[in-house]
Amino acid sequence: MRSIAGLIVFTLFLSMHLQAQRTRYASLKGTVIDSASRQPVEAATVSVFLIADSSLITYSITNKKGEFLVNEIPQAKPCRVMISYSGLRSFTQDFVISPETKELIINTVRLRKAYSEMEEVIVSAQRPPVMIKKDTLEFNAGSFKTPVNGVVEDLLKQLPGVEVDAEGNITVNGKKVTKITVDGKDFFASDFKITSKNLPKDIIDKVQIVDYKTREAQFNKTTTGNEDKAINLTLKKDKKKGVFGRASAGYGSDKRHESGASVNYFDGPLQLNFIGYANNTNRMSFSGGDFSMGNPTSSFSGRGSGITETKAAGLNFSNEFSKKLRMNGSYFYSNSHMTNATIARRQNILPDTTFFYNSATRTTNDNDNHRLNVNIDYKPDSATDVYVNAYVNTGTTTTSTSNDAVSSSTKGDIINTAVNTFNGNSDDKNGGLEFFFGHRLKKRGRSFTLSMNYNNTNRKSLDANKGNTVFYKADSSSTEDMLDQRSNTTGKNNALSLSASWTEPLTSKLNIMFLYNYTNGSGHNDKITNRYNPLTRQYDIPDTLYSNAFRNRNLAHTPYISFSYYHEKFNASISTGIQWLEQENVSAQEKNFLAQHYTNLFPTAIIGYRFSKTGNINLNYNGRTQQPTIDQLQPIPDNTNTLYIKLGNPDLKPSFYHNFNLNLQQYDSKTYWNGSLGFSTATNQIVSETWFDSVQYTRPINSNGNYNFSYNINFSRSWKKKNWSLRLTLSNNGMYNRNASFSNKLENITKSYSVAQRIGISYTFKELITFMPSFIVRYNDTRYSLEHTQPTENITKAVTLNMFLNWPKRFILENNLQYNNNSRTAPGFPKGVTMWNMALNYQMFKDRQSTLRLSIYDLLKQNTSIYRSITPTYIEDTQVQVLQQYFLVSFIYNLKQFRAKG
Repeated sequence: MRSIAGLIVFTLFLSMHLQAQRTRYASLKGTVIDSASRQPVEAATVSVFLIADSSLITYSITNKKGEFLVNEIPQAKPCRVMISYSGLRSFTQDFVISPETKELIINTVRLRKAYSEMEEVIVSAQRPPVMIKKDTLEFNAGSFKTPVNGVVEDLLKQLPGVEVDAEGNITVNGKKVTKITVDGKDFFASDFKITSKNLPKDIIDKVQIVDYKTREAQFNKTTTGNEDKAINLTLKKDKKKGVFGRASAGYGSDKRHESGASVNYFDGPLQLNFIGYANNTNRMSFSGGDFSMGNPTSSFSGRGSGITETKAAGLNFSNEFSKKLRMNGSYFYSNSHMTNATIARRQNILPDTTFFYNSATRTTNDNDNHRLNVNIDYKPDSATDVYVNAYVNTGTTTTSTSNDAVSSSTKGDIINTAVNTFNGNSDDKNGGLEFFFGHRLKKRGRSFTLSMNYNNTNRKSLDANKGNTVFYKADSSSTEDMLDQRSNTTGKNNALSLSASWTEPLTSKLNIMFLYNYTNGSGHNDKITNRYNPLTRQYDIPDTLYSNAFRNRNLAHTPYISFSYYHEKFNASISTGIQWLEQENVSAQEKNFLAQHYTNLFPTAIIGYRFSKTGNINLNYNGRTQQPTIDQLQPIPDNTNTLYIKLGNPDLKPSFYHNFNLNLQQYDSKTYWNGSLGFSTATNQIVSETWFDSVQYTRPINSNGNYNFSYNINFSRSWKKKNWSLRLTLSNNGMYNRNASFSNKLENITKSYSVAQRIGISYTFKELITFMPSFIVRYNDTRYSLEHTQPTENITKAVTLNMFLNWPKRFILENNLQYNNNSRTAPGFPKGVTMWNMALNYQMFKDRQSTLRLSIYDLLKQNTSIYRSITPTYIEDTQVQVLQQYFLVSFIYNLKQFRAKG
């Protein structure tokens, strides 16, 4: 495998070298200024096109002094340079660099103010591949090559600074993307993976990247300086009316099957979308690799735990009824059946000894779910925003689990054995309402907002638990405990949050904001458990140990005050809130009532400095509280696993976290790097207390003195010529954790270290080949304060090779190879696993709208899911059943019917 990979790399770089020998290259240099102010223009886009076919050769952006240097321009070929900047008129000039010239310097370029009629000329002519605006990074989709019938994800992978991982998660310059909209509208409830993996690339005009903010922050134009990212896809004008989509069907070995359809109807502001899918190849939802509709360039899926058969369908609707009113909604239905088998080997860590726990678990799970979501945006005038969101989720789950387990000492002596089965049926309902109202007053910067969030959750379940546990004594005698019980559980939770804010400008750059937040949450969980009565053959013997009626209530008042300062290069925000919190816990079984009162401070500080148009540094601090869940509070034992009993703790206090974060980033058209430092600590953090008394018990308690330190460094560099592009990515991250837990009532301090290095390469030559190798190595070291516990250290490595070869014509060969190695797995578990998937696609018919695909999943039949968990109280190796080798033949049809706007 290594020799093949090395040969491929050598061949690719040899082709690059030969290409460079055939064509000689030079550089273009110059300076850009604003004709009115005579000041340098920073972050202007300088694009160079080949006049012969208008293809983009390369591009760059100007620095602080307005200077630019564009390399890799072919000599003796007519070229055109375009210099663009938001708000200024674009500049174009044709030129030819003679073979004797290594660097061509053009005269100072003066950009004049742009007017609307001039902008129309830019749209119809060659456009720059990237534009850096005040709050938006905008890419011209047509400047980046993707495979025929490619989807949005294929386009995003070509954009500088944008990374898409194997699960479909997207980051932009190191920050994760949490939302994708289409022409500013939500698409399938803002599930960005549905959008990125199903919308065709060739309907996209621009990709706009902005900071993702809450509605309140968007309305008040405030920032934390560390927001996630959001992507808006604008459609081409000639693609806003028509029908497009994709349908696929496949069948293979072991009766594996896949079928699905994605149909989209666009008519200006009206959007209607349908997605449906059925399979038994572990594609369990509409997101990520689970719903890529067999796109030839998408990654293989089906790597989840167990074997799952899924049926699912979804509808999406969006329309603008007027310039003031917009509405969208979506409905999803999914049904899945999953079978799974798990083998676990756990080393339990106690103050004076250790013992081992081995188990084999078999599970079947059936889920039936409905989701409905409706959004209304109403803007009666330019100063007012009204937003309403309502949602309802319902689901039923049937679970059956059988478990065989044995605990033994370090000498191999059996401590106990257990065989038990658990069958459960649950019915869950969840609904909520979100409301936002914002209004700007006549004085610039003065505004107020009102918002409300309400959520209601109802759950009913009927469970049956049967088991036989045997306890062995030192004299070889044993005792047996038989279990046969049924439990009926009803639970309900309500959460209401109300907030109001007023923003007042003190100066043109300094604002003050007053905010008040009220939250009221209440819940109950009633569990009635009865044992089997052999005399009546009924479950009519009350089991009071596993029965209880529990009530919980949280009430909080939190006023805030915030000062925000905004400047072109510097921004700062300092705020604090005081929270008065009341918490009440009532246990009918325990016949106790606990009322707790807390006063918490919520300080927040944000300082940001933009040292260039494309570089900034931010320092953030925030404090937050975390309430214990009702499952953590309720003192009913959970004996689903009879050897591991989980308890609740009604005396739990809320946790309070302090978080510090420093971020630094710098990017241009070809190079990006960022670094971050993080530190967090907590008061009354909820941790686990574990002790052993015939069986093992665990319950949550509060602990202090825990903290975490982390860092992350990322670097990316891109090279691009007319026929090929190359991207190198490097990342290094590490962390140090100090956590306290309690084992047999003794404190056990855990100190964990971790350092990881990643190297990735992405190389594309024309539309012929894409080659993406990556390597990750991680070192972990964990040490404990209890003397008898041994430190654990291990090294994990992962090598991945993705390759797409579009040759011969109409054929696309996919290759996905991944090798994972863990230096310290338990005996009997493999340390290294190789996963190899391949597929051959043939694009049919004149327009290549159809594809015949043969895919081979797990070519080497080595697919295995093994992972190690290290906690303060145990070290566990787990092997989970996974989908193994199968062959699949599929037919894929791409539908594209657009009509001119009219």
